[in-house]
Amino acid sequence: MKDKSKFIILALPRTGSTHLVELLDSHPEISCFREIFKPHPNGTNVFAPETYQYYLHQSWKRLVRSKVGGQSSIRNYLDSLTLKVSGSFGFKIMARHLEANRHLRKYLRHQKYKVILLRRKNLLKQVVSLKHSMTYDIWNSENELEANRIRLEKEDLLWHLKDFTQYSQKMINYFPEAKCLEVYYEDIVGFKKNDVLVQICEFLGVDSDQELSSALQKILGESIEQSVVNYGEVCEYLANTEYEKFLD
Repeated sequence: MKDKSKFIILALPRTGSTHLVELLDSHPEISCFREIFKPHPNGTNVFAPETYQYYLHQSWKRLVRSKVGGQSSIRNYLDSLTLKVSGSFGFKIMARHLEANRHLRKYLRHQKYKVILLRRKNLLKQVVSLKHSMTYDIWNSENELEANRIRLEKEDLLWHLKDFTQYSQKMINYFPEAKCLEVYYEDIVGFKKNDVLVQICEFLGVDSDQELSSALQKILGESIEQSVVNYGEVCEYLANTEYEKFLD
């Protein structure tokens, strides 16, 4: 029997990470989870099953141990998940959340988890997608939705573009010695999708001939102009900047 391949999808917001999770989880040799290490706001007492917070809150002893020995609690939790699945095991985590969890970073490095780096080539579309989701509270959908438009303010737009640029670069350095595969959103939703999925399967050491599927639909169209009310102003904001290349 082949050893279980353990991996993470290290992503930024609005890069198709949930879509990729569903695609990989549809593979008979892969069990891929969503954001099981997602932090929760203070005061939250309801946690989704199979998350780390849910695991900890099942026992006061686990909560205490997590404060004292972070890596051992993470190991016990992930071991409990991997025992429930067969084949390759993985989950997604946002770069900002991983940066804030040093115990998890150290554990993943020590255990030699493989890393799928998921980013987006067009950072402006990434910001538009994020602002749309924040405005209408629509993060994923299995149904085709009527497109709603948003307004982008200059300072907020430039801040997010700079933030995404910095994190796109920092992600590469989180696991300098790990086996990494760089994947882009545009490729997993475009005509290169099948080739990229084959590449990912080979990277994880599973059958690459399987048909993978996801029920999620794209929320926004291809054109930024159709999604942004003040597109003309956005063009002026970005004129003669490093981000001008992302305009339609």
